[in-house]
Amino acid sequence: MVGIMKRVLILCTHNSARSQMAEALTRDAARRAGLELDVHSAGTESTFVKEDAKTVMAELGLDLSAHTSKTLNDVPDAQNFDYVVTVCDSANDACP
Repeated sequence: MVGIMKRVLILCTHNSARSQMAEALTRDAARRAGLELDVHSAGTESTFVKEDAKTVMAELGLDLSAHTSKTLNDVPDAQNFDYVVTVCDSANDACP
């Protein structure tokens, strides 16, 4: 049986560490569990992906080298997510 793909957005303030890491971890966990998830992350402001986040995730075998910091304007179909997870109070307050 083929499942219906669910869309997940992980939202933070700068999309530079926590949300980037959560995106990669969620995508990897879904893949390993055989779940169909379309996982994205964004920030209320964009900056850059922190090198420390890239280093830690590389230690877990997850590559963030192609990740970029994004806002909701950069995410495809940003108003159409099944789940939105905020990883900081600032993003929770600013979440549309």
